Amino acid sequence: SAVLAVIVGNLIYTLLVLPLSLVLLSGGGARQALEKALRQPLVLLPLLGLACALLGIRLPQLLVSATDEIGRAAGGVALFTLGLILSGIRPSLDRDIVLNLGLKNLLQPLVMLAVGVAVGLQGELLQQVFLLGVLPAATAAPTLAMAHGVYSEDAARSVLFSTLLAIPGIALGIVLAAHL
Repeated sequence: SAVLAVIVGNLIYTLLVLPLSLVLLSGGGARQALEKALRQPLVLLPLLGLACALLGIRLPQLLVSATDEIGRAAGGVALFTLGLILSGIRPSLDRDIVLNLGLKNLLQPLVMLAVGVAVGLQGELLQQVFLLGVLPAATAAPTLAMAHGVYSEDAARSVLFSTLLAIPGIALGIVLAAHL
């Protein structure tokens, strides 16, 4: 039953967070930056997948099998990439990192819970939405920052500390979710 919550979370990330991040990282005019962001495979391919799903278009089995294998490897590749990124940074806290942690590890789960309640979610679905918000920051931020040569060390440190904070945060989140 959690698949729906994960899909919606991924769509929000893919359709809002990722294009906005690419726009902010590219600088220049907002319209040109947005057009460039929408042409990126990280944004374009999920949009095409959504369109195929909404239109009921069935993809050839060979393509489904190939993308399924890529999907199975994605988690491991992301963790390996995160390890490489974190191996090159000096862990230290500053005001920006603390702000990032507050937004991601504290405010995001509360906002997701509030929105879930506001749209009438209950039971397991509300719990799942809340628990998705408790997860640590994604590896995409430092990866994109490194690719654009901006904010890369702060993004990597934010992911490091977000992951460390998520260890007790996920445990607390599970306890809280049980009471929703």
